[in-house]
Order: sequence, then C-alpha cells, then structure tokens
Amino acid sequence: MKTLAYFGIVVGLSLIAGLILWQDASSISMVLLEINVGIFCLLPVYAIYLAMGVISWRLLFAPGREPSFGLSLNAIWIGSAVNTLLPVASLGGEAVKARLLTLHGVDVLEAGSSVVGDTTVQALSLALWGLIGAILLAALSFDRDMIWAASLAAGLFCVGVFVFAMLQRHGMFAYLGKRFASLKFGVNLLKFDQHVREIYDRPGRVTVSTLVRLASRIFLTLEIWIAAWLIGHPISLLEAIMVRSLTGAVRGAAFFIPNGLGVQEGAFMVFGSLIGIPPGYSLSLSLVVRVREILASVPALIVWQAIEGRSLFKVFREK
Repeated sequence: MKTLAYFGIVVGLSLIAGLILWQDASSISMVLLEINVGIFCLLPVYAIYLAMGVISWRLLFAPGREPSFGLSLNAIWIGSAVNTLLPVASLGGEAVKARLLTLHGVDVLEAGSSVVGDTTVQALSLALWGLIGAILLAALSFDRDMIWAASLAAGLFCVGVFVFAMLQRHGMFAYLGKRFASLKFGVNLLKFDQHVREIYDRPGRVTVSTLVRLASRIFLTLEIWIAAWLIGHPISLLEAIMVRSLTGAVRGAAFFIPNGLGVQEGAFMVFGSLIGIPPGYSLSLSLVVRVREILASVPALIVWQAIEGRSLFKVFREK
C-alpha cells in the first residue's frame, strides 16, 4: 500500500508539473503571485468547514457520549492534514482521528466505529455532492456527453456508497469476526461490529450528520468563488458549486492517489472549460486550493507531533 501511495505521489506531481509547463509556468506563477496575502482569506472559510465537520461527526456518537467540540475539532484538523500532506491514500488521517480520541480517554472501539461511520457519511455526502454537480452541469452546459458521463458516475458512486453502508448495517464486521473467531482479532471485530450497528440504529442522527456534511461541502465552495475573484476571473456561485462538486467527486473517486495529486488539477481544467474558464486559470484555481491546504495543514502536523511526543514521554515516565 505504501509503495502504491508513493507511486501515486510521483505520478500526481509529474502530472501537475506537466500541466503547469503546458499552460506556461511563468504565466501561472504571475497569477499566483498577484494573489499575495489574499490567499489567507480562504483560511476562515476552511475553519468553518472543519467546524461543520465536527458537528456532523459528533452526531454519530450516542447522545451524551460525544467527545468535546474542541477535541473533535483538533482531531478532524489533524486528520485532514495527514490526508493532505502525507502519503496515506486518504485513509490514514481517519485512523489518526480515532487515535487522538483514544489518547483523551475515548474507548477504542467507540472511537474506531465513529470514524468508520464518519468515513461513510463523508462518502454519502460526496456522492450527493456529485449528483448536485451533475444537475448544475446540465443547467449550465450544453455538452450532453459530459452531462451523461457525470450523471452516470455520480449515480454509480451513490449506489456503491449505499451498498457499503448497508453492509455495515447488516453485520459486515461481524461476518469477518466469525471467520477469525479463534483469534482475539476476531473477538474484537465482533465487538466493533456492535458499535458500528449502534450508529445505524440511530438513522435520524446519521441522516442529519450526512446533511451537515453536505452543507459543509457546499459552504467550502466559497473558497473557489473567492479564489476565482482573486485571480481575476470571477465566476458565479452556481458555477463555483458545479466545478467544486464535480472536481471533489473525481478526487474522492481517486482516493488511492494521495490528496488527488494531478487528478484535481485535471478535473478543474475539464469542468472549468465548460463554463468558459481558460485552462491556465482553472489550473491556477486548483493550485490556490493546494496552497491553502498547505497553510492549514503544516501547523496541524506540528501540533500532532507535539501531542504524540507528549504521549510517548508520558509512557516512558510511567515505566
């Protein structure tokens, strides 16, 4: 898996470099330099997006057993940073989220099951987000082939995520646990399955959690709208939603490529062209998002290392 992740990074970075050279590196650099400190305008939008993610995640815990808002926000911030900057194929950050909860006293099985539920909710909201993008594409574009392709892909994604959720609801982890019943691992899987099922036994909270996640994705569209204005090629909010939703769906489908390197850039250029954004500007939009991701993620990784270092020091001191 690690080899595949590193391979994905090399391919993704090579693709980004190729696209920049194709669109004239000097022109792209000029556009990005013109933004200057304006890039920091995107950080408050991202902070609110993370806070909405916290609200969504905490809904998956049993009422009264939710971790504090601050702890959850810290875990989501760091988990997102891990997925953004480290070669973990979008899944390592979820494990880090669970780990951070357990360091603060949350039961391991409860933390892990909440992360599985949250990952599913994220996928469900992303599938719905893709459908919204396909609908807006139909309203804003006359490219029938692209509309059909986007609609079909979004529909299949929705079906796949729904099937995955139903498998969890009907004992997927219990089935695996029974296969390894003679091992401690199997016993833990049976207990884990019970925690996961309890999440889906609260369908109202899961539904609201999904809708809040979807709302957070829609809100994050402001990032693209502001960035387009900053680079001197303003677009409407509906156009921003269409580009962001379809790009996000494509990036989500390519989860095995760390941070969707290269995939996001190509998607921005394809969907941006449908609403008249020149390829160079579309590529610049994607790179602005990348810069914001770095600005938000580097401090999170530093905080994470401080937390892990403190935890390790505590273990040694107790010995």
